[in-house]
Amino acid sequence: MACSLFESNMKLIYKVMNHFQTSELRWEVKGTVIDKTIRLLRDIDLQVEEENEKIEKFRNYYMVRNCIVHNNGAIQDYRYRDKLLPYATDKGLISDGFDEPILELNREYCDEVLNTFTFFFSDLSINYSSKRK
Repeated sequence: MACSLFESNMKLIYKVMNHFQTSELRWEVKGTVIDKTIRLLRDIDLQVEEENEKIEKFRNYYMVRNCIVHNNGAIQDYRYRDKLLPYATDKGLISDGFDEPILELNREYCDEVLNTFTFFFSDLSINYSSKRK
């Protein structure tokens, strides 16, 4: 759900910025939500390098989301299994009691995701406002 909200907010930001002619970017261009986020940051001249840690977190959140949505949380046959398994284990997202690893979200992880997305939009707003002055 958080990833869906992130995507819809990014679409809204694209729409608003294009409305006020501060960007020429179009959401319909190919690429992932993360790719489009990076394009927007570059287009409005915010340092993507400073955002690399957040971008990597976003990629991990979407990896978890995609495994849940497209693979019912089953890690065994997930195409990014080698990256997901250690990440999910580190975050405590592996469900006990199954022969094969299954993702199981926990409260701490969900709070982390929500807080990261919330702080990103706050930072984006503050940084963009300060650049426009």
